Amino acid sequence: MATEAISPVLGRVLACFAAPIPVPAGSQEFHQAMAMRAAQLVRQCLSDEARKRMKQECIAHLRASLLNNEPHFGGSNVSS
Repeated sequence: MATEAISPVLGRVLACFAAPIPVPAGSQEFHQAMAMRAAQLVRQCLSDEARKRMKQECIAHLRASLLNNEPHFGGSNVSS
């Protein structure tokens, strides 16, 4: 049995749920926050098309957070 990193595998699985859409570049935390925001907005969407778009955005941000290669330091990038 071959071993493979989990992030690329999850990225491929999430790609099956919705068509990929472009998202702005950002940190892992940014994409996780945007995915949560989009997931919360799905319930507020009135049309099927708007709901579909929010679901796509949520999944796109989840994928971006998994595939993000930026280093994670847990702090602000602003220097004093």
